[in-house]
Amino acid sequence: MYGRRTAVLGIMTLVNAMAATAQNLSFGADNFYRSESYRTNVTGNLFYPRNLSRSVETPAIVVGHPMGAVKEQSANLYATKLAEQGFITISIDLPYWGGSDGEPRNAVSAEYYAEAFSAAVDYLGLQEFVDRRKELINAAAAQRWNESEGAEPELIGGTVDRREDATDAIQQEFYDFYRTTRGEITPPGAFPNTTTHPTRSSQVKFLNFYPFNDIDTIAPRPLLFVSGDQAHSREFSEEAYRLAAEPKELIWVPGAGHVDLYDRAELIPFDRLTRFFKQSL
Repeated sequence: MYGRRTAVLGIMTLVNAMAATAQNLSFGADNFYRSESYRTNVTGNLFYPRNLSRSVETPAIVVGHPMGAVKEQSANLYATKLAEQGFITISIDLPYWGGSDGEPRNAVSAEYYAEAFSAAVDYLGLQEFVDRRKELINAAAAQRWNESEGAEPELIGGTVDRREDATDAIQQEFYDFYRTTRGEITPPGAFPNTTTHPTRSSQVKFLNFYPFNDIDTIAPRPLLFVSGDQAHSREFSEEAYRLAAEPKELIWVPGAGHVDLYDRAELIPFDRLTRFFKQSL
């Protein structure tokens, strides 16, 4: 990996400023303020090309990890490969996962994840060699009551801890990645049987989050979708592509399943990704 170093992204804050006027007509309203309500550190790995020129502004990309994973699982691979193509990249641990702050561990919070990506963009924008104009960037109710009364968070779902004859094909695919030396990582403070398992109470928020809402408003910025043609999740790529406005592109990787595109470098179409980013950034 080229020029890898650990970066700690600052407090997730929403910052805005407004020049004071001579006469205060707000009547107590405060629409422009600095929010420090999150006070959370997000960890990331910064990658940059070996031949980086600090005198030239370079396009930058934020890379997130799969649901229930950490940055070392798939995200670092993408960040490294794209850095080899001349981009500055940063892979991040989403809040509640990996080395990033957040309690309870393994919580799912789509809106908080969005703030983490915003924090990563903020961090990249502070680097003098990054072109700021070219940064691109998932029983519950009862458990919530239990937790409010002091109960420990309850973990659900996730990857099976043992593979048996009755284990379905999709779970076998995830098991091969998360529960073997291929991709298994247990962050400090976690246990092997808790990784990939989100909290039950946070699932309500995730289920209320529909990522395709207003996807068409991303246009005229281009979108690229990549999916294995054997992936159990291909329907989501098809639906996202259908709802998105032009310009858009959908790439099918022949013979690839969902997890194959986590780390099978020979299957991941890095040449197409490079072409897309060079044309779009």
